Amino acid sequence: MTYSGRMTSRESTELVPGASAHGGIAELVWSTGPASYSYIFGGRIRFDAFVEKSWRTPDTYFGHTEATVALCDGRVAGVEIGFTGRASPWRCA
Repeated sequence: MTYSGRMTSRESTELVPGASAHGGIAELVWSTGPASYSYIFGGRIRFDAFVEKSWRTPDTYFGHTEATVALCDGRVAGVEIGFTGRASPWRCA
């Protein structure tokens, strides 16, 4: 197998602001730390419910207003959730 230097076609990938209608976010977040999230939430049922409600609620820890979503051919392929700390100082570390 030869590495071509390209992971995917950039023409089919688009970065957009998060929107409450984007689905599949809980699965992507879970994949970043399943052992930690399993310990904290006791499994997927409570975790998924928490993330899905938070995603639909603006200005929350997993809220769509804090996210950038990667769409590949119109489907959610990735998510970045980040905070500058300026708009919401209570979230600063």
